[in-house]
Amino acid sequence: MHGREQPRFSPFTSWDTRLDVDSIRAQGGHRRLYLTLGDNGYGPGTALVDIDLSRRVVDTRVAVAPRTRPFADSAESAFLELGRREQLAFNEIKLWDVVPSLPSTALRVGLVWTDTIARTASDGLFLDSITGTRVSRVVRDTVVSGRRLWVVRDSAAIRYEHTSRSRERTLDTTVVESRIGTGTVRGVHLMDSDLGLFRWRVDTTRVQGEAVLQYPDGRSFRTPARYEKIGRWMLYDGRAYQTFVAEQDSASMRESEGLVRVPSNALEQRLQAGDTVARDSLVREWRRTSDPDTAERIFSALRSWLHDKQSYVALTHMRIALGDTVFWHDELARMFGKQIDTSDVPVMLGFMNDPSIPWAFHRSGDALYERLAEALTTFPPAVLARGERAPCVPAACRLLADQWRTAREPRLRDLGLVALFATDPRRWGDTVLAIDVRQHPLLASSKALAMGVDVMRDAASNASLPPPGSDARAWRDWTEGVDPQHSSRDVSPSGMSPEFRVEQSQIVAIRMYSARTGRDVVGELRQGYRSATSESARLIFGSMLQGLGELQLNETDVADAFTSRVPERIALARGALVSNLGDSATRMPDAKAAALVDRLIASVVNSTPLWPDMMAGPRGSVRDALPGLHGASGPIFFDAENIPESVRAKWAGQVAFISKSELQRRNPREGGIFYFVDSVRVWGRFARVHMELSESRSRAANAAPEVYASGSTYYLMELNGEWVIASVDQWIT
Repeated sequence: MHGREQPRFSPFTSWDTRLDVDSIRAQGGHRRLYLTLGDNGYGPGTALVDIDLSRRVVDTRVAVAPRTRPFADSAESAFLELGRREQLAFNEIKLWDVVPSLPSTALRVGLVWTDTIARTASDGLFLDSITGTRVSRVVRDTVVSGRRLWVVRDSAAIRYEHTSRSRERTLDTTVVESRIGTGTVRGVHLMDSDLGLFRWRVDTTRVQGEAVLQYPDGRSFRTPARYEKIGRWMLYDGRAYQTFVAEQDSASMRESEGLVRVPSNALEQRLQAGDTVARDSLVREWRRTSDPDTAERIFSALRSWLHDKQSYVALTHMRIALGDTVFWHDELARMFGKQIDTSDVPVMLGFMNDPSIPWAFHRSGDALYERLAEALTTFPPAVLARGERAPCVPAACRLLADQWRTAREPRLRDLGLVALFATDPRRWGDTVLAIDVRQHPLLASSKALAMGVDVMRDAASNASLPPPGSDARAWRDWTEGVDPQHSSRDVSPSGMSPEFRVEQSQIVAIRMYSARTGRDVVGELRQGYRSATSESARLIFGSMLQGLGELQLNETDVADAFTSRVPERIALARGALVSNLGDSATRMPDAKAAALVDRLIASVVNSTPLWPDMMAGPRGSVRDALPGLHGASGPIFFDAENIPESVRAKWAGQVAFISKSELQRRNPREGGIFYFVDSVRVWGRFARVHMELSESRSRAANAAPEVYASGSTYYLMELNGEWVIASVDQWIT
């Protein structure tokens, strides 16, 4: 923890590390331990520990598995090589705790010995060292499985030093972080003197000192630092280890959940149901407890199951009011998708104005800058379509924009320019284009937008908009072009085909480029659509116009496209069909919808075929057209809410109808499949039938619930007096 963090708000972080002792060999008066280290992303590593006759560790050697996948580019190569070197140093540190301190004489009760600690792991970029003196004492002996073992207590006064280099992305520079502290390590272990290893060990480490952050430009920031750790080790023989692994795997299976989280106990069910007594009781316990781990568990439970926005917001404000500044910072850094207001901006500026402040709270100096710049360039207020929400209210956007003129921190001035450009690209575009983004990384996305570049796809070609008069192929290449450094990745070909997708980030790029330059890109696309000589070209220009909200196909146009069976026409018509059959579309009267809902239920219960597919080609099985299942086990339930009364009466003897509230009260560990049928929507001769399911797998009483979900949306067309499937959208967790 750094100086401004509070222990009552700082839960411990837990992790498990496994080391395999492959063999212990005597060689030339030395004992050597050959170890296999856990997989670190490159594969399992190896280590050798060399111990001399005086039982001192004289050498350690560590290696990690070589990388087998080629690097995507030089930047990835440098980043992962840095990670590999850090992993080497980290693995060497893990070895420090493997071999205990042993005296040169035989162990006996009451024996006391002192040894010097001098351990260093360094590869030039990373340094970790511990120095000091440890005193150990044999407390007693004991017998375990017929072997005589020794209980040893030890205490060490240590000096800890750590140095590492990390990248500050918003400055495109490398900073040096160092920590120096002194403290104690106290522990107890059960020693096996024959093996020269402990069978188990528990210890606590407490170190206090100072942390320093140094920038290449000479700036340096200091803060008090504190480190606490509780360590537990256990040594297993081969058979016991296999039993341990089996138990761990069994526990992991019990704790594993499906992709849909549901309440796993009565308390969570009460919270989900809006039980204010349960909520208030938990809130009181959360405020009362002084243990940060307990507080975090309670808070997470409350935030997970309080679904009314008012309680959620009140809980967040309550935690901030208690003084948890780290939580406040992290909430602001997770603001993407939310709209910040004038009360948020001063707090953000407090963190961003002075790099020492986030450092003193042990937070990233990049996070707030990156989130704000990303939000402003993903949803630029200047070009938002109707119904889209800006990342900041106008007054908050102005407060951010003011930083271009008033801030002392260079990154904050850059963020101010991002805000100015996002709200007025015509005025500020040239200023953005004149700046070298290598020295101002926060402006990279703004400059790309000013040039008409799609900024959101990592593998994009980084090409500017095609010039006026460009043909459909040029627009397709701009939309789907690939950076040569990413050529090994799976991408869509540039050849003409019915599959064509326009991303929202590309729509933003077109709008921002048009707003900056005054170029009538929409008019060019309209001209291309009108003069297209092939259906492929018409699809490309039409899809671009649809994404921009500038092409509206009516119901007759869509029907003609589907009956034409021309793939390119259908692909363009599908977008209009989906947008016109949204939740705001007209609800089909129950008398007409009954036949469609009845067909769905019959397909689920009796495997009755669904509607014919109007598109040519082989049809899949009936189950393929229904929402996907992971287990297909247990009873079937339907939500009665949107099922016409005549349909419920028909299936009452064969299907169980329950409400969502009844489903929530049902034991989630009991297997079953719950189907929800949305109200049928209609647009002319088209209809939308939507069905979702929640699938619970049968689980033991001591296991976590395992729940999945999936859904299918059927877009139907009335053709020659019968309904046929025009399009299907499906998803599954």
